Amino acid sequence: MKRLVMYAICGIFCGLFLMPADTATATELVWVPINPSFGGYAANATWLMASAQAQNSHVEKAAPYTRPDPMDDFEYTLKRSYLSALSRKIMDEAFGEEGLIPEGETEAHYTFGDYTIDITTNGVITITMTDIVTGDTTVVEIPYY
Repeated sequence: MKRLVMYAICGIFCGLFLMPADTATATELVWVPINPSFGGYAANATWLMASAQAQNSHVEKAAPYTRPDPMDDFEYTLKRSYLSALSRKIMDEAFGEEGLIPEGETEAHYTFGDYTIDITTNGVITITMTDIVTGDTTVVEIPYY
């Protein structure tokens, strides 16, 4: 008898737990991004930025301010002006009527600071720029038009 009661209680107990199983339904799993850059809720942006800044341990060191030397600035300005005037002459030689090289010659030589510039015209304008200190050379060719 005890066994029968035990089986009955166990049967009722299992029946009560298994009864809702036939009515259970399932739905799709839906993933929603958190980051607003990938379609997440826009109000998360502030929280994500604050979280990233809190984790950032990098400390950027500011370079000390040094006032530029007026003489260096003046020298730089003179060099840029000279190069600008020279480039205008080269462009006039290639595209204009006024020549960079004296009439009847095919070569010109310019020296300023640590640089020398040699210009030749033989069907194309060839500009050879040489750094006297390092010996580096740059060659630019411009066709006539």
